[in-house]
Amino acid sequence: MTRKTRIFLLLGINTLVLYGLVLFLLPGRNMQQLIVIGITMALMMVAPNLVINRALDRMERELKEANDELSGTREELDAIKATLSSGTTLDELTRCYNQSHFLEVLTQHRGMSERGTYYFNPCCPAGRSV
Repeated sequence: MTRKTRIFLLLGINTLVLYGLVLFLLPGRNMQQLIVIGITMALMMVAPNLVINRALDRMERELKEANDELSGTREELDAIKATLSSGTTLDELTRCYNQSHFLEVLTQHRGMSERGTYYFNPCCPAGRSV
């Protein structure tokens, strides 16, 4: 059940209860009065629902716009981060990995060996045991 449906259902139940209370407390049972009160109660149920639905639609639209803007900003940030990351690990002249890249790789492999059964030895190539 959506939020709008729950709000409409709650307003409808409130209106029916109020209509029943008014009918119970009304001294004379004139049919014209009952019709006018019924129409008024129906308007009391529909009018707030229209206002609430309009406000919810506007808020959902604003949220979607903000999420779209955030997504675009996140993509830009990821692109900038990738550019900066490659710039700090590659030598600009030779386009070869520099010392900071190798230190980063060594740190990653050391961490893997501390967390599990991975054997780490910076002097031996991967796959060879001592």
